[in-house]
Amino acid sequence: MKIKNKNYIIGLVMFILTLIFSYMGYRGIFFQYKYIDILKTHDNPLVFDKICLYIWPLIYIFSLIFLLLPYIKNLTMTDEEIYYEKLMPLFIYWNMANGIYSVMVNNNYLMPALIAIMGYSLVLITMVRIIDQYKDFSKKYKYTITIPTGIHTGFLIFFVFTNILMYLGQNKKDPSSLFTIIFAFILLILLSATIIFVYKENKNPGLIIGYLWAMLGIISRQRPNKIIYIGSIILFALSIIISIYIKNFKEKNSSK
Repeated sequence: MKIKNKNYIIGLVMFILTLIFSYMGYRGIFFQYKYIDILKTHDNPLVFDKICLYIWPLIYIFSLIFLLLPYIKNLTMTDEEIYYEKLMPLFIYWNMANGIYSVMVNNNYLMPALIAIMGYSLVLITMVRIIDQYKDFSKKYKYTITIPTGIHTGFLIFFVFTNILMYLGQNKKDPSSLFTIIFAFILLILLSATIIFVYKENKNPGLIIGYLWAMLGIISRQRPNKIIYIGSIILFALSIIISIYIKNFKEKNSSK
């Protein structure tokens, strides 16, 4: 019981700190820049429409639901073991990575920020994988843990590639050069392949939802950029088709 309380208290504290740092980054409090100003300064073809950032309140709401789960659901002994010993440490780690990323990116330290967000995404991918391993748990908490964690992960994987281009292009004067656009499109292809691979291994529909939300932001913002705009629409459609195929293929195999 002591381990449970320790993990839970640390998770609660880390989540509160995440909310504080996120608000400070949004408002530019104690940091050199507001987050939106960082995106403008390091604009590139993978920076999506700012409306996509409104997914963060939803992510944080479901993170709060994750914390409240023991109080709103009667967890079985097995569920408690998964929740406290498997998932709560990862919840702590991603909040730590989130905080480090906020501090670094809002002070324009792009390399440390990139490392932080890569670690952040790896922790979330691990969390998705563990949830998928425990099928009963995954189904029981499909709409409170499974899908929300997938959405968070899918969106963040996309954001990793945005940060890669932010870092690599920080000294470039023209973010709309042909070389940058072609490189960005290659990253988009790699990004889409990464999402599909992670989805294939874990079958969490939230992964696709989070990814598609970010892709809509690219499609909306990059209309003048025909290569990225048309390429994003094609990848958007292909990702839906492939994910449906993977889902149906799994269901056919499981029914045999």
